[in-house]
Amino acid sequence: MIYAANVEDTARFYERHFDFKATILPGDRIVELVAQDGGANIMLHQAAKGQRSGQSIVKLT
Repeated sequence: MIYAANVEDTARFYERHFDFKATILPGDRIVELVAQDGGANIMLHQAAKGQRSGQSIVKLT
């Protein structure tokens, strides 16, 4: 999971440079970046307004 200040721009970056395809379900707030080569997918979520730029948040579940 990547928390991004601008989810749309982040998705376009991964599509353009790393050949991911962004998918989102209607009404969902998470964008899934699907690896076109069969590798691992990435989830994008809107960062909290209080999160400072450059701040890292790691959440293992």
